Amino acid sequence: EAGRKLRELAPALAHQLGWELVDRDDMDIVEMLAPEGFHVYFNPGWQGGYDKVSIGVGWPRDDENRHVMSSYDAQAPRIKVSVTRTPKDFAKEIQRRLLPEWIPMWNAANERLSSSRSHENETKDNAVRLARIVGVDKSEVDKNGRFSLYRSEIFPENLSDVEVSGDSVKLEIRCDVEDAE
Repeated sequence: EAGRKLRELAPALAHQLGWELVDRDDMDIVEMLAPEGFHVYFNPGWQGGYDKVSIGVGWPRDDENRHVMSSYDAQAPRIKVSVTRTPKDFAKEIQRRLLPEWIPMWNAANERLSSSRSHENETKDNAVRLARIVGVDKSEVDKNGRFSLYRSEIFPENLSDVEVSGDSVKLEIRCDVEDAE
């Protein structure tokens, strides 16, 4: 019953909030997309009784589809609203109880995501630059900024590795004394 009421309420609620309904195969959950880019999930009869709708949010995701939280121990807020409320009252509850806590967390998570992507790009660029110097093709540099000198034109039989992180580099040299000289 709560699921049916929620599905009936959802279009008017999305309109009240200025959000977009997201098509889902799962009919038990209503999903909406806010203009800021976050997803909101409405679960009828879940946590709090069958006359309540549990409302939660989704963190941004990185390029590997992993959640990026505002801090390592962050808990996304969740509220419950009675399924008998009007779309206007439902929207007011979300705006009053969920969004003031969530929006700063969403922004902080996106800042972390941006910083992480910037670090990954710097790592990859610096690793490719160093690989070029020793004659290693950029395709041999992995996504974490590592490559082996074994693939180089200058050190073809050397099993040493180069690992870049941002603007720092770890060189692991494995060779005999003659090569070291």
